[in-house]
Amino acid sequence: MAKHKHYWTVRSWCGKEVTYRCKCGEEFTRKMTAEERKRQGAWLLRRQPRSTNVHHVWHKAPFPKNFVDLTDQMKKIKAGNAIEKFAKRYPGEVIPLGCDDSYFTGSRLILLTHEAKRKWMGVTVVMIPQCDGRRPAEFFLYPGHVDDLVRELTKIQKRSKKLAALEAKDEKADTAWWNARAHPSLAKKEVHGKSDDLPKGRPTLRARRS
Repeated sequence: MAKHKHYWTVRSWCGKEVTYRCKCGEEFTRKMTAEERKRQGAWLLRRQPRSTNVHHVWHKAPFPKNFVDLTDQMKKIKAGNAIEKFAKRYPGEVIPLGCDDSYFTGSRLILLTHEAKRKWMGVTVVMIPQCDGRRPAEFFLYPGHVDDLVRELTKIQKRSKKLAALEAKDEKADTAWWNARAHPSLAKKEVHGKSDDLPKGRPTLRARRS
């Protein structure tokens, strides 16, 4: 009976190890080489700067920790004014819109995108009421509110498709780099991205079948 020829693709990496998986279900995990650890460290660092961290704006947003439970109307007004001012620093990423709360008093609906230069994740929607503070949050949209919301979401949708395409391209290139290094004994042989130097044979290090 012919032996199955494995086709290894990277499944995950964490710490100082990388795991590969074949379509047959078999996996193996090996230690990273010095070059791979260096690449991993650079990747982690790249997630922090503004250009690559999709949560950068969210973490800087001046939302009170308990703004949903605010009962003091003045605190709600201050929270709304703070986010309006913050939105001017990040146009297109922090979008304040109008709505009414459960008491039909003018309130704010905030759209905050999670994006980076070549990455896209999604949108957080925050409602800051003027009078109501109950859970779940409830808001009412008049026709003008609906028009504003649809217009801004349409803009976001167009931008998100472009960013998602760039992100998919980057991930494909990164996956190809790791796939080219799919062999357990590579940790013992310090190669530098040359796939023709990879040792042949069936992986045996920590192999397991799921």
